[in-house]
Amino acid sequence: MHDNRVTERYGVLLEAFLNGCEDYRTELYNEVTFQNQLVVIANKVKQLETKEEQKQLLKDSLAKLKYPEEMSLPLDSRFRIKKPIPNTGNVFSSKKKPLMLVLENVDPLGDNIMVIQKVGDDLRQDVLTLQMLQLMNNIWKSAGLDLRMLPYHCTATGNEIGMLELVQDSETYGKIIADEGGQGTLRVCKEDLLTKWLKKQCSRKESKVTFEQAVENFTYSCAGYCVATYILGVGDRHSDNVMIRRDGRFFHIDFGHFLGHFKSKFGVKRERTPFKFTQHFAHVMGGKGSTQFGIFEDLCLRAFACIRKQGSLFIYLFRLMLATGIPELQHEKDIEYMRDTFMFDKKDDEAKEAFRQLIYECLEAKSQTLNDMIHDFVHYK
Repeated sequence: MHDNRVTERYGVLLEAFLNGCEDYRTELYNEVTFQNQLVVIANKVKQLETKEEQKQLLKDSLAKLKYPEEMSLPLDSRFRIKKPIPNTGNVFSSKKKPLMLVLENVDPLGDNIMVIQKVGDDLRQDVLTLQMLQLMNNIWKSAGLDLRMLPYHCTATGNEIGMLELVQDSETYGKIIADEGGQGTLRVCKEDLLTKWLKKQCSRKESKVTFEQAVENFTYSCAGYCVATYILGVGDRHSDNVMIRRDGRFFHIDFGHFLGHFKSKFGVKRERTPFKFTQHFAHVMGGKGSTQFGIFEDLCLRAFACIRKQGSLFIYLFRLMLATGIPELQHEKDIEYMRDTFMFDKKDDEAKEAFRQLIYECLEAKSQTLNDMIHDFVHYK
């Protein structure tokens, strides 16, 4: 409703929908009220300087709110909650100060639902990227290729307002390196840190997978995300935008930059590799030349070939979104980036070999290690 180009038309459609949805109006009212309350809290949190003050305000504010007996979430109507659990909330340290909330599940046998409330970020680009990841996942599964992807829930609920699902039992790649590597920024150069962390997770009593199963999960999911982020030109792939679950599944978060709109500093592009694939990832698979690494290569090539066959579909879908005002999807030239990544000018065998070379280009690039060292120094010193 904030966009003057469509406000009048959208308002008529919204009114017609609300007039026709009868009892569901109460459900929608509860969702909207809850969202508005969270926005007020988030804006107040931003005005405070210290982490302790922010957390205390969040805790006190959540405790004062009144909630219906139960309600659904805009993320997914199947998520039924009672209320946030005040003592478990948190405030992230990133610029927009997103809120982390633990919501009590209506189902007493179900896990509590963890979400991130964002205010000040346009999540439509994240939503579109995650929808494309889900589409790729469906294409792969239809071809008999389950790459164990984790396209988590995300929805934009207003102008620069939205909610994301927090994937539980997961940790950022950057935090793992910092925790496992000891003191000093050179810890980033220790290739076995991710492998050590994964072994620790699998040795826990409550672990449901063996280390071998976790390595397999990592190999498959890493292949899927390498292909997907390459095709979509996802940028800003620092070590806190990559996560690993305790069962080994690897996934990316935060899709604020795509279609080759890579960040730069002093005229130098931060991303100088086509996708994120480091020595740490290869070490989990046994290193270059190992059987598992060979499986990873094969999975990448099969996954790339599957999506490449459907390349025109992705081009058309992105064209449909040109008029929506998504920040990095404004012009036809933005979509041209994908024409290049699909390698339409190459034969199938040539495209596969070209992607194989990209894997080794990423693996041998020193720029990734340098970027991770700088990020580690700034955020985990």
